[in-house]
Amino acid sequence: MASTQLDRLVRIFAVLMPPVLGGCAAAAEDTIDREQFTDNLCTPETGLQVLDRLVPASEADYIERRTFSPRFDDPESWDPARVGETVGEKCAQATDAAACEAAFEALAPDSEFQWFDPWEGTEHHHSLAFTRGDEVGAIRSEAALLEFLGPIDSAGDAGLLADLRRHNILCSPEANVAESDDGYILHTRTGGGCGEGDDVEEHVILVRPDGTIEVIQTELIETGDPNCNVGRLPPGLCRPTRRVRRRRHPVGAFFSGIATLEAASVPAFAQLGRELRVHGAPTEMVAAARRAQHDEVRHAQQVRRLAQRYGARPLAPRVSPTAPRRLVDVARDNLAEGCIRETFGALVAHVQARQARDPVVRRALGQIAVDETRHAALSWELAHWLDARMTSAERRQVAHGRAETVERMQAELTGGYAESVHTMAGLPQPDQARRMFTGLDQAMRLSAPR
Repeated sequence: MASTQLDRLVRIFAVLMPPVLGGCAAAAEDTIDREQFTDNLCTPETGLQVLDRLVPASEADYIERRTFSPRFDDPESWDPARVGETVGEKCAQATDAAACEAAFEALAPDSEFQWFDPWEGTEHHHSLAFTRGDEVGAIRSEAALLEFLGPIDSAGDAGLLADLRRHNILCSPEANVAESDDGYILHTRTGGGCGEGDDVEEHVILVRPDGTIEVIQTELIETGDPNCNVGRLPPGLCRPTRRVRRRRHPVGAFFSGIATLEAASVPAFAQLGRELRVHGAPTEMVAAARRAQHDEVRHAQQVRRLAQRYGARPLAPRVSPTAPRRLVDVARDNLAEGCIRETFGALVAHVQARQARDPVVRRALGQIAVDETRHAALSWELAHWLDARMTSAERRQVAHGRAETVERMQAELTGGYAESVHTMAGLPQPDQARRMFTGLDQAMRLSAPR
């Protein structure tokens, strides 16, 4: 079935690909007053640097930020800890230094502070490990962190707390923190920039002495681009709601959004693989989903480099953990994100690989287009497997979801980009994209499960 679906997609794409070229930009003036920040929690060498600025209420001899990740090939095991920022000397005041060191290395890896790194395709568990005399411990929850820090009465306290709560502190040569009458204000950033509502936003947040955080100002930096259609969107993708765009190189902005979406496809395929196992799918389907996950890690890195080539720095998407879904929900999502969105994204990637004026873009998109076509074929194969296991009522739910997705895609394909995106990145013009999508939809209806 998979090879049949792949051959069919290749034939359809060959018919639909026109000679085309690709974007849009609006601008907003800065609203956040950068002058209100007086100090910088980052250094050019290390990025965020907060541990040496904690008020020493804990009286710890040594503190380190550490990251554990489940092994990619064995989720029940853990890779060795990756040590980040440190301060002090480990086991400096211990009566038995060797025993202290051994206890430190034996600290459990799991933590409530965890998130998925889409650039690496890995879930990370973040914690603080410390020694205090003969005591060895780890901070793996927000309650433990607040107890360890005591009142939030230093810039380091505020920065650490904010960072572990997923407020990305804006590291730049400019200042990003200041003391206020109510605590500490920090300059942070959220959002990915790719997809309807997935806006890049900068914030001023207030961290109070009791550890509560309030967003007191938001500046919308970049509109979430509704025309980013390459790849699957994971069910737990977090998106803001408002839109404005700041001036920057349009080609860099375009690839920045695509890189974020490619990164979001990594947890999407990880989720799909887990759900296929839960629902008893054939082992070859599970393996294909895992292979696609690996592909998307590479794609995110490739497109990230294209964005950097044009002066942009992509942001990683925020994806909340999602429990395995019902079979009908998997089918509905697969039809929307795989059979429609990802299939069209593969077609667009093929066009870009032929039409982009930048040869580096053509080479990168050429490989991505091949992989994405294979992913789309998997989606269609999976659609038939799922259809055979659903009731008539569930099939009607999936058909309704398909109609909604087609309507939404048709609405999304009305925007354009700056001319440099059409020429350098090879993206279809809006009218061409709409014709391609209509033709693809009509052709693929014949492949849809009945």
